[in-house]
Amino acid sequence: MSGLFKNLTISMQLYLFGCSDSFVELISLAKNLNLKLGNIRLDPYLYAADDLCKFAFEECKNAKKFHIGCVTSEFFNSDFEQFPQLSNQKFWTELPWFSMKHVSQRFMNCKEIHLEGPILSNLELNEFLKKWIEGSAIQYLTTDLNIDIDMKQVLDGITAVELPAVFIKCGTGFEKEEFNQCFVIQQSNGTNGVICADEGTCFILSTVFEIENGEKFGEEETDDPVEIDDDSSEDRRSGV
Repeated sequence: MSGLFKNLTISMQLYLFGCSDSFVELISLAKNLNLKLGNIRLDPYLYAADDLCKFAFEECKNAKKFHIGCVTSEFFNSDFEQFPQLSNQKFWTELPWFSMKHVSQRFMNCKEIHLEGPILSNLELNEFLKKWIEGSAIQYLTTDLNIDIDMKQVLDGITAVELPAVFIKCGTGFEKEEFNQCFVIQQSNGTNGVICADEGTCFILSTVFEIENGEKFGEEETDDPVEIDDDSSEDRRSGV
């Protein structure tokens, strides 16, 4: 029977902790039927959801899009070694304990990553970029900054070409925007990437950009319109 559903994709949103049992049951059912996971958004709030958060990371590691913002308790083990390798096309998180160490160790196979309020340091950004240069599927990464970035430390030991202005695409569904004081780096396979710390508010890595002379780098991809609208927050309390 599972063969009947091999080309189907399931997407879901969870905003209420009281719906967590339904979420677990649906994900388990999808797994048993060999359904592909499309856009999975998990945002239960007000209550600590340690077990649910751990379950979601394990079972949604190959979901096309995975957005997680669970509230976890002080006892939640957030060490990166507790997580599987993830391979999402898009990954978002607002988890307060999430760090660039998690990205460097468990998320290098994702294509697009957006982080809100992560734990990071100049050293962790440097380590991440060095791993990206060695080889990674990441095409876009954006993260809020909660520290003052020292680009000399971030680029320590990395060959980079500074450019005064670059038009950067920050992810699928985004238009290119102009950013200043950017640095172009290159992966071992020849893929070029541009990084910048925009006015001390966010850090960006992108493989799709355009320099002032009009030369373009990377291939722009269009977003899949079939999935759940991630910004549809009007009915955030409607459950699954």
